[in-house]
Amino acid sequence: FGRKNGILASMINAPNKPEVLVADSGVAGPTVWLTAAVHGDEVGGTAVLHDLFDLFKSEPLKRGTVKAIPVANPDAWHKTQRLLPQTNEDLNDFFPGLPEGGAAEQLAYKIYTTITADAPQLVIDLHNDWRQSVAYLLLDPLSVTNPAALDEARRLAEATGLPVIREQEYEAEDSRHTLSGSLVAAGFPSFTLELGEAGVVNESQVRIGMQALWNALAALDMVDDRNNLADLTYPSTAIGKELLYAETH
Repeated sequence: FGRKNGILASMINAPNKPEVLVADSGVAGPTVWLTAAVHGDEVGGTAVLHDLFDLFKSEPLKRGTVKAIPVANPDAWHKTQRLLPQTNEDLNDFFPGLPEGGAAEQLAYKIYTTITADAPQLVIDLHNDWRQSVAYLLLDPLSVTNPAALDEARRLAEATGLPVIREQEYEAEDSRHTLSGSLVAAGFPSFTLELGEAGVVNESQVRIGMQALWNALAALDMVDDRNNLADLTYPSTAIGKELLYAETH
């Protein structure tokens, strides 16, 4: 399907559980997981993932496998709201989850264990920030990370071409329960890709997200460089160094 049909399929085919997309090169290599719509109103990442998998049809992976959950929080997606509608809980506060916990804990556990079963070399969780936000990458605080996973997450984040921002230490306890934070703490390189403008599909942000993901895959030698998907031009002061989240406001 094209992206619009693909998003519609996500809504129809997965009303209560996340759908998984798979692109397998058939050649040994890294496994990368991508997720979107952990918050149900952050729909831009879903469009990015469907466009990326459409692109794989004409420009397939050189090696390895990419798997994606384009709608991680289907019930919230259906209502275009941030929180789980059953409990008004934020799914991104409950990772790695529990198999017999509440609704958020069970969904978090399902997502977390599905991803970690593959021992992925990279996990990118796509979110949307706010209307006037530029696209950026968010790393977890130093105190919640596995050092080796942190170094690899930082390397791949820098390869995307987007500004890289580290969450503040006072967010450390909360970060332990986000999808990316729980994964990095367990030794799996992961970071959050924040695109602007929740609640809508902003086509310029979709193109930026596509290029960022493609650049990360190229850094793992899974695809060839392809620099014409979007213009990732940012001020030189924002590139090549790690910023603190507070410095961006």
